[in-house]
Amino acid sequence: REITLMRLALCHATDVASDVTVWAYRAGGGVSLRDGALQRCFRDMHAGTQHFLVSRPFTQACGRELAGLAPGAEWKIHGLVGGEAPEKRR
Repeated sequence: REITLMRLALCHATDVASDVTVWAYRAGGGVSLRDGALQRCFRDMHAGTQHFLVSRPFTQACGRELAGLAPGAEWKIHGLVGGEAPEKRR
């Protein structure tokens, strides 16, 4: 459960940081388009949002585990592995 909560926190922190950079980029107006710290920060943050560790499938896997729909599953580097499929538990 702690690993699931940690991964979910990572996804949330990335989403919030992305929102902050979007706000700063928009608030910067035309200056945001020029080469500089604001433009680089915006670009780098959005590159980070594309990492597989903060992808939607990871967030969905966290939800499955927290809802009890993945009994016996374990976290591996590429996601939640194993466990009983929900449709087989009927």
